[in-house]
Amino acid sequence: VLEIDGSDAGDFDIESSKKAKESLKCELTTVEFADALGLKENSMFVEQMFSLADKDGNGYLSFREFLDIFVILMKGSPEEKSKLMFAMYDVDGSGSMSKEEFSQLLRSFIEISNDCLPKEQIENMMNSMFKHAGFEDKEEIMWEEFHCLFRDHYQEMELSQPNPKGRQTF
Repeated sequence: VLEIDGSDAGDFDIESSKKAKESLKCELTTVEFADALGLKENSMFVEQMFSLADKDGNGYLSFREFLDIFVILMKGSPEEKSKLMFAMYDVDGSGSMSKEEFSQLLRSFIEISNDCLPKEQIENMMNSMFKHAGFEDKEEIMWEEFHCLFRDHYQEMELSQPNPKGRQTF
């Protein structure tokens, strides 16, 4: 058992303690969530991420809900990030991702990189990825197949993380 007395706690006055407790009770709106991640509030990525993170469905993210997602984005393995992305875009919760859902995922990735591609080009990209992985005849894929599509991009997934406000990059 770890024993901590008052002298181990540092200079944490009553006002700081109140602010810390208040922060833990704070809930974020979609706009605040997007701002915290340094993304546009109306992006499809933010909407999907917020919807997935809002586990109680109250339209706000508690500190815990935010932290659960943020830890995966910042420190998660490629597999954890892949599972998160799959869950975000398996919109109907079927456990499989349709080509339309996969197309939405690609569009949102392109959107957050501030690029804009026509729907036809996104469809061509998706079909090329499916063909390369041997899935050209599939209309839906499971998570394992989704993860397989990105197996050649593990390094990018390892490095992919948001650039939240206040975070210093070196």
